[in-house]
Amino acid sequence: MNIVSCRLVKPVYKRQQFLFSFLKELNEPLTATDIQKLLFLYLTKNNLSHYEFVPYLYGGFSTQAREDINTLQVMGWLADTNGKIQYTRGNGLAGISLHFEMIGKSISEQLPKVRGNRLIKLVYEQYPYYTINSRTVASIMDPEGIVKLKAVKKQLKQTERMFLLLDMKE
Repeated sequence: MNIVSCRLVKPVYKRQQFLFSFLKELNEPLTATDIQKLLFLYLTKNNLSHYEFVPYLYGGFSTQAREDINTLQVMGWLADTNGKIQYTRGNGLAGISLHFEMIGKSISEQLPKVRGNRLIKLVYEQYPYYTINSRTVASIMDPEGIVKLKAVKKQLKQTERMFLLLDMKE
């Protein structure tokens, strides 16, 4: 019987190293949605460009972050247990140093402690632009919040029309 040994390879890209360090510092199993929201909040607050976010079905979403999470899982750095993702303990990870630039307070001190729908609602309230394609606004927000988000969406549509009119005049 042949036993294959696995050796962890350091993630190649700085954004992957950052993502791993980010999840390691949070030190809790998180859903993919919570990771997206927390990552969005942290990067936006600190004006970092590791990942780009677009308005998507559940608010701000980064395709590259999702792919990096998948890559880090395949590499053995992250594990998904019952729909919750977290850094892998053991497997020689303690001996591998991943450095990223700390900005101000620790990551966990800069982020809200809420998760799930409460976290989504917080992000929706603070960054309404990212809700324009969301399918969950009605189930997450109260009626007053929904009115505010609809106003943002209406304003964006008017701005888009204005740009189209300006383009047509040139």
